[in-house]
Amino acid sequence: MNASSEADGLYPMRVVARLTGLSPHTIRVWERRYGAVVPERTAGNTRRYSSADVRKLSLLREATELGYPIREVAAMATDALTELVERERTGDPTGDGGEVEAGDDRQRMIERYLGHIGEFDLHRSMAILSRAAAFLDPHAFIMEVALPVMRESGDRWESGAFTVAHEHAVTAQMRGVLDALMRQAAPLPGAPQIVVGTPSGHMHEFGALGAAQLAATRGFEPVYLGPDVPEDDVLAALEGSRADLVLLALLIHMDPGELRRLDDTLTRLAGSAEVWVGSPPDHPAVGRVEGVRYFTSFQDLDLALTERASRRTG
Repeated sequence: MNASSEADGLYPMRVVARLTGLSPHTIRVWERRYGAVVPERTAGNTRRYSSADVRKLSLLREATELGYPIREVAAMATDALTELVERERTGDPTGDGGEVEAGDDRQRMIERYLGHIGEFDLHRSMAILSRAAAFLDPHAFIMEVALPVMRESGDRWESGAFTVAHEHAVTAQMRGVLDALMRQAAPLPGAPQIVVGTPSGHMHEFGALGAAQLAATRGFEPVYLGPDVPEDDVLAALEGSRADLVLLALLIHMDPGELRRLDDTLTRLAGSAEVWVGSPPDHPAVGRVEGVRYFTSFQDLDLALTERASRRTG
């Protein structure tokens, strides 16, 4: 390759790597595995890249740095890639100018996030989660991003698509983002408190974590205890706080002995506070203890939190 070839807009790998900021290995993988570009070849079968190839590779680098998996964007036309990157640069991760319409945009964001989690690309997954939290109001983020992410992550764990390590990564990132939202929405003085956690032996805290943050958006001050909380510790939290409401989240199914022990726990707690239990609709604990209120959807829980907060302020 001589200087005249570069003047004609055909570049060797070393120049393309310098212009795009990509390593030669990455360029070859994107080309071979994903068909990102199709360079010309010399008589000696050496790659030569056009100016258009360089432009597209540069855009692909930016898109992947913004969190898009290369398998999703490699086949996009350069104009579409340019539009995508420009939307992200303006701070609109959904690409609809700031007015997020339901459904597809959110689902696409969630799929991208979980895709990065699956590959343990935690930098990019966290970038997507952080941008969504910054772009959406806290209640919309919880109901339309956080809870679907946690639900889908749990489903993938149950199906074997995710390991415990994947689930822990999601939990850690989600806790960090939701804790930041909590700090930003400091409760008003005298705000009602709610004790939230999972019962002893229940290690999956997705439901409890989502419920605590949902309560915060409705004017409560959550006293979040986390997973696997012994009964005596829940009672201690009730006694040491202003809370007169406790919410325990269940996920895993339980054998008859575990159900009886849970019944005893709920009955004892009900002597000190109002008790709510959140669980999947088919959980065998639902409806077993009189006086305990059971919720099988976050929408119903959200409505109950709103009604209770309204009664207190009214």
